[in-house]
Amino acid sequence: MRAVDSVEHSDPDKEKLGLTLSGGAARGLAQIGVLHIIDSLGIELDYLSGTSMGAIVGGMYVSGYSAREIEEMALRTNWSTLFSSEVNLEFIHPVNRRETGKYLFSRPFEDGRLKFETGALEGQQLWNQLSTNFLHVSHIRDFNDLPIPFACVATDLETGEAVVLKGGKISKAIRASMAVPAVFTAVEIDGKKLIDGGVSNNFPVDVAYEMGADKVLGVNVARGLRSADQLRNPLDVILQVGFFSDAKTFASNKEKATWFLDIPLEGIDANDFDEVEKIIELGKREARKNLELFEEIAASQADRKTEHFTTKPAGVKYKLRSIEFRGLESVSEEMARQAFPLKEGDKATSSQVLRAVRILYATGLFDRIYVFAEKREEENTDLVIDLLEKSLVRVGGLLGYNDHIGVWIGGGIQLENPIWNNTQAEGRLHIGENPTLLGRKRFFLDDHRSNWITAEIEGSLIRFPYEGHSQPVDYRRTLFKTSLEYSSLRGRDSYWSVNIGRRMQKLSQRNNADVNINGWINGWKVGVKWERYTLDRHAFPTKGQDLYFSLSHHFGYRHNLSLKKEGYEDPELRDLGLSMIKYQNLHAKWLEYVPLSDKYTAHFLIEFASLIDHQQGFITSYNIGGYRPVVDRQLTMLGLREYQFMDNSYLSGRIGIQRALGERFFASVMMQAGSWGFSLIPILPSEWPHHDFVLGWGISLGYLSRIGPVETTFSYSPEMGRLVGYVNLGWSF
Repeated sequence: MRAVDSVEHSDPDKEKLGLTLSGGAARGLAQIGVLHIIDSLGIELDYLSGTSMGAIVGGMYVSGYSAREIEEMALRTNWSTLFSSEVNLEFIHPVNRRETGKYLFSRPFEDGRLKFETGALEGQQLWNQLSTNFLHVSHIRDFNDLPIPFACVATDLETGEAVVLKGGKISKAIRASMAVPAVFTAVEIDGKKLIDGGVSNNFPVDVAYEMGADKVLGVNVARGLRSADQLRNPLDVILQVGFFSDAKTFASNKEKATWFLDIPLEGIDANDFDEVEKIIELGKREARKNLELFEEIAASQADRKTEHFTTKPAGVKYKLRSIEFRGLESVSEEMARQAFPLKEGDKATSSQVLRAVRILYATGLFDRIYVFAEKREEENTDLVIDLLEKSLVRVGGLLGYNDHIGVWIGGGIQLENPIWNNTQAEGRLHIGENPTLLGRKRFFLDDHRSNWITAEIEGSLIRFPYEGHSQPVDYRRTLFKTSLEYSSLRGRDSYWSVNIGRRMQKLSQRNNADVNINGWINGWKVGVKWERYTLDRHAFPTKGQDLYFSLSHHFGYRHNLSLKKEGYEDPELRDLGLSMIKYQNLHAKWLEYVPLSDKYTAHFLIEFASLIDHQQGFITSYNIGGYRPVVDRQLTMLGLREYQFMDNSYLSGRIGIQRALGERFFASVMMQAGSWGFSLIPILPSEWPHHDFVLGWGISLGYLSRIGPVETTFSYSPEMGRLVGYVNLGWSF
């Protein structure tokens, strides 16, 4: 990295050279290849102007990064996550991870109506990336004071006119320059809401001349307006519509450029961020083809006399002389300071500052966190944390389909700090063939949100078959569960809980049979549990774990069941082999995804469950079958349908390989073995022949859509002798 704190620019008597880099989303990364040639020939730039991706690449170069360093960063960056609505679960509070990001839409509710933003994404991960990359120069307010004077172009959302940004906070200016219309939210600067500069001036050669350049090398990666049949995805359409007006200015800017280099990128689309290495290489190749052009520029600078002052390079530790929090309204500064792990007087690298920001973001209190240095004096830094609080009320909606529970539409409301500070509340409802509802209130006991109490009520209605009587019976079960739970964090990713709750359910028999059971049963439970959830996403993860352990004691059961059985005048529970005595529920699960390569991921599942001393039969037993758990006490098994078997014990293991077929398509092959019907102690090899044991194989095809996963699975068990199909669309809870 080049020195950045103070640089004296070129001899004022010499011609000034400007470089212009165009926008073009993923295609814009090809311009890194041009910077490689500029570095290798020792060409010195006096000015640099850029738009959108050209602003990012150019901004890093003028901030002291070499072409090699920019390329390394581009290859390391997960661009698909950076420019998507996917939530990075790593930086969400562990208690909220399982539910985060599962709404089809989620909008703030303010002043009695839904509030719609200027774009779909605020892009916290993009803010993080920009804040980190430019922290070392974030105290510079005049971009002429950068090692190379810099300007980037944005567009005024109100007037559609180009806005040239030559000062302010560099990462914020670049974020505005690349705010693709309808994708990223607009950025407010000096009272104007700004969006992508490509809308008004995607190739700002004229800006380089206005800055003082005598000659300008213009590099273009945008391919202009395209025919309708070439628009292959939503981003292509958005860019096409957004850049109509820029098409008029491009021709003029092309004529103004002293040297014009167009980089052909055949077969590369604006959103091909999975082809970064190829795109950069194409840029290098085109630059080498035009080597004579660059040699001409280098020769014109042969007699230059440029003086550089020796300064501290970026990447050193910053001593945090002060930390200021801006934008706080309902959240107290004390809470923000407690949650932010860095304190005044600490020394930290930009990576450590980024980690601290992610921890603060994990509280779930903020939509956006932006970090910059207000002032730097040698190693002393005055750090500013600019915050955008989440709306106190958000409303969401979702829809889906599952073979077992049918079609549903749903909605939910989330409240932050309702009535009391440091609290959360949520309500959700699914309406369909098997409706469900959930209400939850969470009280955090400290500003770090490391200890909390949760009160919850959950209800569901499910229809299921039971073949344990002499004749098959169809039941409808109405279930209500209430619980009060105390939880405490253990590290970044796990927490343990103690809880007390009540379980109430009503059985309604839907057909006549030799055995009839109808009525209510209810009882209490106390228990402990431990959870760790580090999957990188809910559907088709590529790494991480989902670990779960719970042990609960169930007691105090009462019932008003109405019983009928052929041959009995007034049957009792014991005549059906049932009893409402107390029992214990032990459940443990280990699910892990291990990346094998960029395309392949291995996944493993081991699950064990046992109802100890349980004599309530199918009324509260486990149901075994299905591929994804969607109902209460379901344990999955390939080759079996939901409720295929019902039992008090279960042990299974599953192994599979998942392959990415592009960015959002996935395929998996799996094998699973399962056994049930054994006692917990002992599980002896001599007992295995007496257990129910099945093998299952499965193939799954999935697509990660805007409304959640779309998945089709076919599984087969030789013991069952039939193929089982399964279709799932969207999220359930």
